Amino acid sequence: MVLDRILGLGAALLAAVVGVASWRFGLGSPLSPGPGFWPFLVALCIAGLGGALVLRPDPAFRASSGAGSRWRSLWIALGTLGFFVLALEPLGYPATTSLLLLAQFRWVEGRP
Repeated sequence: MVLDRILGLGAALLAAVVGVASWRFGLGSPLSPGPGFWPFLVALCIAGLGGALVLRPDPAFRASSGAGSRWRSLWIALGTLGFFVLALEPLGYPATTSLLLLAQFRWVEGRP
């Protein structure tokens, strides 16, 4: 639970830095967004999620099968994202995205 709060605080601090930097780029208007518009929206989302971790961490969260499975899932997720980048142009968006989601749901999330 302490780790959740530390990670949430780190995410909120990172979001603050990104938010300030994107504000300096200029947000523009909703009809004509500036270069800092989307990074600012992403920073707001990260700040909200980080704040949720800090204020109300989930006490029921436990790794069901140990730390090894989390590392395995991380490497599978990173590998499938690398595959996505390399295969996007030759296979096309629909096929590559379908393969990515299949692998992510099957081996990272454990869903059929």
